[in-house]
Amino acid sequence: MDFIVKERTGTAIQEAVDAAYKIGGGRVVLEPGDYECVTIVLKSNVELHIPAGSRLMASANVEDYPDIVPPGLENVRPENSQKCVIACADAEGVSITGKGEINGRGPAFHDQNSTLYGTFWGRKPIPRPRMLQFFNCRNVTIEGITLRDAPSWTCWFTHCQDVGISHIRVLGDSRMLNNDGLDIDACNRVTVTDSFFDTGDDCIAIRAVRLSPDDTAVCENIFVSNCRLCTSCNCIRIGCPNDDTIRNVIFKGLIIHGRGNGILCEAPPQYLRKGEYGYMDVHNIQFTDCDIDCPWKAITVYVAKGMRLRGVHDFAFRNLKVKSGGNLLFQGNVNTVLENITLENVQGLVLSKQAIDATYVRNFRMSNVCLTAAIGEEEPLPEATGHSWENA
Repeated sequence: MDFIVKERTGTAIQEAVDAAYKIGGGRVVLEPGDYECVTIVLKSNVELHIPAGSRLMASANVEDYPDIVPPGLENVRPENSQKCVIACADAEGVSITGKGEINGRGPAFHDQNSTLYGTFWGRKPIPRPRMLQFFNCRNVTIEGITLRDAPSWTCWFTHCQDVGISHIRVLGDSRMLNNDGLDIDACNRVTVTDSFFDTGDDCIAIRAVRLSPDDTAVCENIFVSNCRLCTSCNCIRIGCPNDDTIRNVIFKGLIIHGRGNGILCEAPPQYLRKGEYGYMDVHNIQFTDCDIDCPWKAITVYVAKGMRLRGVHDFAFRNLKVKSGGNLLFQGNVNTVLENITLENVQGLVLSKQAIDATYVRNFRMSNVCLTAAIGEEEPLPEATGHSWENA
């Protein structure tokens, strides 16, 4: 059953969602126009359809947003915020479809009169809302819509199963920090296809954040294909050192043309709490048939000195065309040796004097790798310090 929303307010949308849920499900359809809204809570078996010409305009006033804290999510506050534009928890059969737009008015939540790192707008001392937040949901579909200018993360899926995302556009001003495109956190069976991401922060992040120190979190069976990624940060980020387990992730047929890094799996100390040495186990990660062009590093798999992770192993990079501003970096440490790294049919240009840096790696395999790295500063000829018959 369709519930047509004619009054252009978030309150009217929420009333239609509640009415559809009450009868066991239905489709909430917006008419063309702008709808001013704050937090909308989606529920089981409800489809929010935003057709072309319709636009949800999120409030630019942080005081309009309540904290959304589902049971089980009390201790997790990404970017120190528990606010969001569209929320859904403990639900199934939920959809957001259509060719319309959700606009988060992100620039209003940043200090446009100051800068960080010379590139980004400053942060205001307020909690910035996420755009979409799904927690512990099943059978979720996001299709066709444009998500523009999220104040913080654009899409956060945590502890969800069977999620299908296709033909979406995620657009975030490159001057905004922390406006990730898609954060897939401790989920199982997620498919992302035929979509476009252009953000200031990570386009796609794969995480396994534990809800508590004693909790387990597994992010697995993720498939991303036929997408185009561009960002000022990392086009793809896999894991942080305190994450639990990330496994069985496939990226295929991607165009990764960014303004920063391409593929990054990194465990640096700045993400650790005091007295910790890391916990993550990440394995069975594949990249196939990708075109990567990034001014920083195209590929980085890095574990900082002193870090003690449970494992970083079984990474495969096949059929890649690469243009990288720095060497392809594969660096473990004496406590966390990278294992089973495969480069196969990798060709391209590295704008550096070194093509590949591989340190503390066990079973590093290369087949048909053709890289050119011949760019650097001219160095003076050192004076001879010894004697030989040649220079006598």
